[in-house]
Amino acid sequence: MFCVLAGLFALTACTSETKGPEASNSVDPSSLYGSPESPQTPGGSGSLPALSDDDQIPPGENGELVPGVYALLGEMTPEQKLVVDTASYLKVKQCMKDQGFTFLDPAPKLEVQKRSAVLFDGYIGILDADYAKGYGYQLNPSSIGMEDERQAQSGQKYPSAEYEFALKVAGDGGCLGQTEKLIDKNRPSEDESTPILGKIYETSLTATYADADYKRALKLWSTCMRSAGFNYATPAEAFGAFDGFTLTDAVPDPPAVETKTAVADVECKRSSRLADVFRSVFWDHQVAMAEKNRPTLKVLEEVNAQLLRNAQQIIKELG
Repeated sequence: MFCVLAGLFALTACTSETKGPEASNSVDPSSLYGSPESPQTPGGSGSLPALSDDDQIPPGENGELVPGVYALLGEMTPEQKLVVDTASYLKVKQCMKDQGFTFLDPAPKLEVQKRSAVLFDGYIGILDADYAKGYGYQLNPSSIGMEDERQAQSGQKYPSAEYEFALKVAGDGGCLGQTEKLIDKNRPSEDESTPILGKIYETSLTATYADADYKRALKLWSTCMRSAGFNYATPAEAFGAFDGFTLTDAVPDPPAVETKTAVADVECKRSSRLADVFRSVFWDHQVAMAEKNRPTLKVLEEVNAQLLRNAQQIIKELG
């Protein structure tokens, strides 16, 4: 799928994917924020999260279409993905066995999809007040699972060079490459659809930044920040002022001015509903463009159907 890298990262406490709703679940952005005549100051909206818990509008990763748009275009369900993953696992396992190796990867499982607390939004910035109090705009590896991952890797027994060669190189791309070709056999061309996915992302993002609802919420956020003593027009300006997300293995210890700014940032997002307004507007623009281009994008459903046929044949032979 099309993906564009951008300046910030979308991070969650535990990364997970949320299936999107139907387009009819659109939310009126104007219902999400308060009156511009009386913007709330930091601390005045503590009962509200910076990003609402409802699943009407799915959160998206920075640089990608929101997951719900992919779903509208025929993205595989978790059950269908499991069929493809199982077929790949069985084929690679058999291939490695034929070469004298025991495949070390575990058998795939059905993805359990759940919403986890969002610390940062790729477009709007920091969303968690407790994180802001402790680390400001800096990246704490343990808070996003990086430390746990490093510890797991440190105790991991790595396979031999011969195993890696059989898995990734031997023959035509190793067992992985050969299996991928079998799964992709007779896959319809996506040459026409790929540029459209990119256009949907870029055009909808541009339209969102120009949208009156988004601009209104952004103005509420900026007014709230000024009332707290911080003069920033956008969350990106505040983030950049403190060199946010400086990569380090150490636990961040930012100065008080940074943590105070970050906390005000989150509180002002609560009162302005900036994150909710952004994702609601972004979602609506993407859904509208996806519907408009549905005939051309129908090939994505055809691709999934072919992958499933290939996977089911492999499972029939090896399962």
